[in-house]
Amino acid sequence: LRSLVGSEMCIRDRYQRRVRGAMMKRYEWNVFVHYYNLHVLYICTLSLIGAAIVTAIEDCSFVDGLFTATSASTVTGLIVLDTSALKKSTQVVVAILICLGNVVILSITPVILRIIAIKTYVKRHTAESNPLKVLLDKNRLEYKALKRILVVVLLYFFANIIFFALVLGIYGVASKWARQFLKDRHVNPAWFGVFHSISAFNDAGFSIFQDNFVGFVNTAFTPLVKIYLILSGNLAFPILLYFIIVILKRFSRKKKIYDFLLKHPRRCFTHLFPWKQTKWLIKVLFLITMSEFVMFLVLDWDQTVFFGVKSGYKITAALFQSVSTRIAGFNIVNLSIADPAMLVLYVIYMYISPYPIALSIRSSNETETKETVFYDTALEETSNAYRTDLMYQAIYLVSRDLAWLVLALLIICVAEKDKIESQGPDFSIFKIIFEIVSGYGTVGLSLGWRDSPLSLSGQFTVVSKLVVILLMIIGRHRILPHSVDRAVQLDTKQRILKTKKLKPKQSNLDIISERHSIELGDLQHQVQSYSITRDIDDS
Repeated sequence: LRSLVGSEMCIRDRYQRRVRGAMMKRYEWNVFVHYYNLHVLYICTLSLIGAAIVTAIEDCSFVDGLFTATSASTVTGLIVLDTSALKKSTQVVVAILICLGNVVILSITPVILRIIAIKTYVKRHTAESNPLKVLLDKNRLEYKALKRILVVVLLYFFANIIFFALVLGIYGVASKWARQFLKDRHVNPAWFGVFHSISAFNDAGFSIFQDNFVGFVNTAFTPLVKIYLILSGNLAFPILLYFIIVILKRFSRKKKIYDFLLKHPRRCFTHLFPWKQTKWLIKVLFLITMSEFVMFLVLDWDQTVFFGVKSGYKITAALFQSVSTRIAGFNIVNLSIADPAMLVLYVIYMYISPYPIALSIRSSNETETKETVFYDTALEETSNAYRTDLMYQAIYLVSRDLAWLVLALLIICVAEKDKIESQGPDFSIFKIIFEIVSGYGTVGLSLGWRDSPLSLSGQFTVVSKLVVILLMIIGRHRILPHSVDRAVQLDTKQRILKTKKLKPKQSNLDIISERHSIELGDLQHQVQSYSITRDIDDS
């Protein structure tokens, strides 16, 4: 009897551990498949389709077409084909790929999936097609908030691109200097406005001019416009979105929806943070940009990089380069002749460029998980990857990124050994480091190769180009939220409908749990019967 009871306890403990592990794996897998894997699959598919189209239009190899399409889909900006020499149809394809791979657009994917999941759940368990009629009050408010944030973000995206495309296009026609500049380069003012508005807002770094943006170094209007577009499309997007919600709350009659968004921002959107994280982002953005701006002026004010640039425009150019270096990849001066210390600082700034937003996404999720019961909080404690401690997350991200970069550098140095030894400074290891850090950070800056308009990657072998392609794809997914992030969950474990009679469909895990419970009950009954029989025999 003691043996049987001990066996029963072992079975129960083993079963509980198995069920707990199954629940955790099932939960992780569901969210992982629905978000991270789909995100990677989307970018890879978009790159392959774009590569096929570019290769069909242009007379280039498939690897170069794949590199161009991946650089556009990941909004990086490294080029192995001269964008200014591409056919207009190819430039249109590149612009479309940039829009489809944009951070703002892809950040609404979980919102759309959650809205669809709620509608599907309601249709499956009720006769109603409108979720608002059957959801509980708090769930109904969250559903409304999801729909509202979807509309706000879409309007934000299209309004910025369309408005500033018109602004740049009108400037290209109205300004005598700009009109002559575009005419000399055979660029249509309207297409200049559309392409550069898309490229700047999406932080892609692509330009339809051979010298990127160097031709505008002695102007102020266009660089200032692009500074706003670069910031609003990525670095300052969560900040601007927060203040947009605050303004809409102030002038809207439906204040409850905006109150919900401000009180529970990370329950609804991955890039909408509480005021604490938003304020921290403002400080970090200001400090990093200003430090880079001041260092650039101090180190390069009287140097060759600013040769022929008027003093007032040096300040504009330095501010533009400071903003662009972290994420966009435009260059308004020839960076290959900049001060060596400044180039080292650029490598550091490109490396840390995604960290402020990535850390905000991970740290702000802690507030939401403590306030909600949509999943078992014990699941968070089972893996170090789910910890939301800011310092831990920073160490985790840095160590992971360094591993990828060191491996990529090793492979490229082996593949490009002959060029490194024969071409000296034109193909130095530092230039390779600059290139791979730029690609991994999805920045797109490059020190180039001699007088070529291409990135240094244009001189790489096929193996090295494939390594950079892989780096761009991996780097594009650095800021994605954790698989347990509240904003990407598609299903809930609590009742969300008004009626108590509705019972969700029984899952496979529930069936397994129920079956094991029956088996344990049978075992207990057998133990009790055996005990009674032994008592009778003894008597």
